[in-house]
Amino acid sequence: MLEEDLRAPADRQARWNIHRRFWWDVQAISTCPFHKVQLLKSCPACDPELERPVGWHHGSLTRCTRGHSLLRCESQAVTEDDAAADLYIVGRLTGARQIGSDFLDALPLDLALSVIKRFGIAAVHGPYAKIRGSGLDRNLHVMSAGFRVASEWPTNYVGLLDALASSAPGWGAKVVYGRLYRWAKSIPSGSRIENIKSILFDHCARRAYLHESSYIRRSHSSKFVGIRSLAAQLDRHPKVIAKCLEELGAKSSGPGRGNPESISAKNAKQVEIIVSRRLKRSDLNVLLGTSSRNTQMLISKGLITPGIVDPLLSRKIDDFDKLAVEQFLQKLRGSAPLVKEAGQDVFSMADIAKRLRMGSIAEVCDFMVRADLTASAVLENCKGIPSLLFDARSVEEAKVRIFNSLNSRQAARELGISLASLSIAINNDVLTRTLNQYGESRIPLSEVVRFWQIYTTPSILAKEYGTSARVVQRVMRKCDVAPILSSTHNWVFILYRLADVPRDFAREVAMTRARVYRRAA
Repeated sequence: MLEEDLRAPADRQARWNIHRRFWWDVQAISTCPFHKVQLLKSCPACDPELERPVGWHHGSLTRCTRGHSLLRCESQAVTEDDAAADLYIVGRLTGARQIGSDFLDALPLDLALSVIKRFGIAAVHGPYAKIRGSGLDRNLHVMSAGFRVASEWPTNYVGLLDALASSAPGWGAKVVYGRLYRWAKSIPSGSRIENIKSILFDHCARRAYLHESSYIRRSHSSKFVGIRSLAAQLDRHPKVIAKCLEELGAKSSGPGRGNPESISAKNAKQVEIIVSRRLKRSDLNVLLGTSSRNTQMLISKGLITPGIVDPLLSRKIDDFDKLAVEQFLQKLRGSAPLVKEAGQDVFSMADIAKRLRMGSIAEVCDFMVRADLTASAVLENCKGIPSLLFDARSVEEAKVRIFNSLNSRQAARELGISLASLSIAINNDVLTRTLNQYGESRIPLSEVVRFWQIYTTPSILAKEYGTSARVVQRVMRKCDVAPILSSTHNWVFILYRLADVPRDFAREVAMTRARVYRRAA
């Protein structure tokens, strides 16, 4: 830092401008804010056990008391942000201010330094770090952090309190704010820094519960409301109120017996707003138009999510978001028109559950959401789920898409055989059926494709070659091709392998038809 002082002009001797800055010995200053370097407190060449402070009264400005030169000491650069606090202090001492703070400028310098130190230690080392005897108050990072908190008042101070509250291991002013709370508590009324205490108390009352015997509650001007009394007023369980307060950022050990917690009236108003957007179980049943059993099944399926489920209680404390439930119903309703009565082609969810073998109403709702199906119509005189009407054909098509399989009628139509023939094929292991999650027997689409690739019937061959099924059977007998499946019990069903069909099958068909015509003639 003496580099500029050691430069001698042509008409002067070396070291002509060496002089002591009085603020070097100020304990709170640890940097030179003009040169952006850290001040040297002791000689680096001396034995650490014998080191003595460097200053006006100890040796000189160029040598230490043991004769070591200080001119070749390497300086440690600091950032402008780290030197901001020292620049402010030097400005207050010299009157040449280059940086200011409206909050600190209104305080005496010693009180401003105390505020900077306490803010800085809380910001850098947490709320439990000690000030006296720790040396933390002389750390340049602590001073610069404290000055940043106090410079933009009170925004940065509230930000510091938010950071302490978010990282606190528990609740209560002593736990959250630590020594900062103890210091704010000791600030007398009418003090110039009384707003430090009032902002901290407001912050605690807004973000945390307060015990009835809390000092903040007794000294705060705001009104407070007990959690249990608020729960009784809103006809909710105290756990629901606690959940709402958690959404506001409050922390607590829980509103149990023997723990008479309370919250500010401002928080109570916000809780009332949150509760107005929530539903109890009985209100949920009315909104959905379902019984308690069906409502519970919807919850079990995850279609309706409860806000609170307390495993420690003998019963569930269910709290539901009204907006989320309405959005769920709107997703099922879509843009369906209102009708006075159900038509022939549309059915309610209860009817669909029975007719299409889809289990309960909850399983139908789950399928509708998965298949992205919306109602075809809505009954005017009903509310909730019972008012929704769906097209059965659309549901069946969605089942084909979701389960990748066909029901018996669809499979028989796709294969070009009767239901009785389909049953014979399944019983003889020609086709494999599966059960879906509702217990419904279905034919996978892969089985239908495999059937076409391997098997054929006289009816199919007759359509392909333009003849009758009887002619096809005669040709197969003439070519010594035996069917792999032939059933005449209650229903005739004959099945051949495609690989067994003769290559000259078309010629044989033509010859057989000609022979039949000649006989007829």
